[in-house]
Amino acid sequence: MYYLQNGTAFKAVLSAKLKFIILILAGTLALVGCKDSVEPSGTTNPPPKDTGNETVATPVINPGSGSFEGSVEVAITSTNTIATIYYTLDGTTPSTGSSVYRNPITLTESATIKAMGVMTGANNSNVATASITVTPVDPEPTPDNNPPTLSAIPNQSVQAGATIAFTAQSADLDGTIPALTISGAPTAAVFTDLGDGSASFEWVTTTSDVGDYTVTVTATDATDPTLKATTTATLNVTSDPVTTVSPPTINPDGGEFTDTVDVALTSSTSGAAIRYTLNGDAPSATSTLYTGPIPLTETTTIKAVAIVGALSSTVTEATFTATPPTDNAQPQINAIDAQSVKVGTLLTFDVVATDADGTAPSLTADTRPQGSDFVDQGNGEATFSWTPSASQIGSHTVEIVAADAVDPALTGSISVTITVTAANTTPPPGGEIDGVSHYFQFNEGDATSFADYIGGSATCTDCPDGVVEGSFGFAERFNGTSHLLTQSYDDRLAWPANANVSVEAWIKIDLSCATPETVVGRIDESGQTQWSLGCSNGKAAFDMTDSAGNTASLNGTTDIADAQWHHIAAVKSGNTVTLYVDNAEEATQTVAFSGDFIGNNAPLTIGGLTNGANFTGTLDEVAVHKVALTLAQVKQHFGDGHIGLRRGLLGCENNVKIMPMGDSITRGTGTSQRHSYRPYLFKDLTDSNYDVNFLGFFDDGLTVPGITYEHRVSAVSTKSAAFVNSNVPKWIDSTQENPERNTAPTPDIILLHIGTNDTDAGGNPVSVEENVSNVQALLNNIDGFEEFIDQEIVVVLAKIVKDITDSASEAKTSNFNNQLEAMALSRTDDRLILVDHEDALDYTTDMDDLQHPNNAGSQKMANVWRAKLSEFLPVCTP
Repeated sequence: MYYLQNGTAFKAVLSAKLKFIILILAGTLALVGCKDSVEPSGTTNPPPKDTGNETVATPVINPGSGSFEGSVEVAITSTNTIATIYYTLDGTTPSTGSSVYRNPITLTESATIKAMGVMTGANNSNVATASITVTPVDPEPTPDNNPPTLSAIPNQSVQAGATIAFTAQSADLDGTIPALTISGAPTAAVFTDLGDGSASFEWVTTTSDVGDYTVTVTATDATDPTLKATTTATLNVTSDPVTTVSPPTINPDGGEFTDTVDVALTSSTSGAAIRYTLNGDAPSATSTLYTGPIPLTETTTIKAVAIVGALSSTVTEATFTATPPTDNAQPQINAIDAQSVKVGTLLTFDVVATDADGTAPSLTADTRPQGSDFVDQGNGEATFSWTPSASQIGSHTVEIVAADAVDPALTGSISVTITVTAANTTPPPGGEIDGVSHYFQFNEGDATSFADYIGGSATCTDCPDGVVEGSFGFAERFNGTSHLLTQSYDDRLAWPANANVSVEAWIKIDLSCATPETVVGRIDESGQTQWSLGCSNGKAAFDMTDSAGNTASLNGTTDIADAQWHHIAAVKSGNTVTLYVDNAEEATQTVAFSGDFIGNNAPLTIGGLTNGANFTGTLDEVAVHKVALTLAQVKQHFGDGHIGLRRGLLGCENNVKIMPMGDSITRGTGTSQRHSYRPYLFKDLTDSNYDVNFLGFFDDGLTVPGITYEHRVSAVSTKSAAFVNSNVPKWIDSTQENPERNTAPTPDIILLHIGTNDTDAGGNPVSVEENVSNVQALLNNIDGFEEFIDQEIVVVLAKIVKDITDSASEAKTSNFNNQLEAMALSRTDDRLILVDHEDALDYTTDMDDLQHPNNAGSQKMANVWRAKLSEFLPVCTP
């Protein structure tokens, strides 16, 4: 992904998993689904008016008009290398809303291509046109089916008691596998179709079998059973008894070889079956039956015996030693790029090794992360796979070795670096959160392993549904019968009798919760130790029993079985246990605990206990603390619920960076009559103990009596949404250097009030639809920058102050705000919050002119911003 500083927009290829929410002003939380990927975003800025500047060169379409068979690849170029090319395929004239050309276009059917070049500060190019005719290619005719073929089977004559064995081999030019059958075979004979076009025949004769037998083998076509091939053989059994069996002859009889050697086994005893081994074991009647030359590629000892009936020969053996050729080549492993993976995500990559000698090297990876798998496929290829846990965050090295097939001492190797990052994009320093022992964010979606942010993971065999909206990002829905997550016991769960601990979760109950259901807990089924946070009789519930049988049982008073999100928490401080629901204490109990809560290493479970009490509903942000939370902390976690427990716990480590962005209503004018909402908002936030910092590309240069505030702002008077969009890169990228801009980090939050100048008849009027489209392009641009820096930015988007120039302007503003809201609600993959300034002002007393609020109106705007920000900003100072 990249961007230019001359006003053009981001061109991005985005493939990250971004997590977003949409909040609406009324104070309700509209949580929408998350996507696993974001499509590339072009710009939809309107083409600039004719400014008298240069005109973009007409694009060149190559090849031009013509006729082609099957398909054709079409390229579009411009001598203005930074121009954006828009094109259509249906003969319509392109606009900046048309497709953006990035790569050659493959046409498989006829089309009329029209293309136009657009560049900021220049006139649009003329439209280039090419008519392409594509005619289909007739398919190749299907060939006639060929009959199978069958190799001849030699006649055989043996003495009674000997074994007659042979292999039948068929083929088919069509590539199919014929079926093989036999007729005329003795009853005791065994004929087996091996399914690969071959079949084996074996018959151990007896004295009662003396005579001649004619057998017929038939190969039947796999497609057309009427197509067959046959061959016959005569089998003769004589009455001369076998008294001794000659040992097999091994040819060649051992020695050194290079690359490969074929070894043949024979016996001078007619009808003798030869059995052999290659691993040094003595052969027997159950060893491999010799049916043809044995190919060897490595050092091997062959042992063979000839068998007739119950008689066996002595064992013959020979050792063959593989020696590398004098010019044996070293195996090579294809280069593998450095890898990056998030906790709880499966990482796989293929390894390919080659050898100039044509042999397949063996592959090993003895140095690799714990829990990873490395499988050698035996053909010079291997597969590495690994799902890292939270405890494995950091850098890891995989050492891969390829060993020569002939000389294992001859090797080649490479190292692959793997970087593991937390499932969350902003992991806490050191991989820990103060006072927290377990924390499950449930942002994996559908999965079988769920990362514990502090360390380890919870797994399942019958897993919950993860593609649901949570209190923050994804959540997991449990079915109340079989869904259960389990995390193995470790010392974090070894609570003594006097332990100070807390448990909390966001829950949404689907049904009535008439009987006890567990959200998170543990139970020792062999003893009596247990604790569980959940619901019962439609209300929150918490129970805990120590190893001595002392029990606390608390039940809430608020009905939470209403299919809405609720925050529940239980706190044990010494011997006092307290239950909280949605920011309020609902029950408390003091118990003289004398036993511990270790419980024979029972696991931590989510969505139920190991013996039942399964939860029906949706869970998010499940956490266990090794401290007793205070009431103030419980209230803060409840208040921070919309942005996740992680922000509530970590948000106070650094101040929250806010960038006001927009037009003159945002920037202010410097007169005593109107200063913008920013001074009032900054004062309100800091007076309310929020730790915030205002960022911006410009200094407003204002002085507001009685208010000290940060003067930075990214807003310009009289400018449109399209202009702001073109400046987003340098405004929000802290790496951009500009003498007008102070050095400041990238914002956490953007307050965006934009569109007034596009509705103003005296400004830059465009249609309502184009105005909304320009704001959408601006949001896309911010999305692209988020991917570029791997940081999520919350955008608080305003329904703008009404333009009261005349009734038409008022109606146009209202129409714009309605369409803006619909557009915002459709962006299900954004962390986007909507606020309403249109209905917040009294337009008879709160306006300084026909478009700008006075100071009283600016204070009301500040109130609207603050109300929404207070829903997710953490309180960080006493």
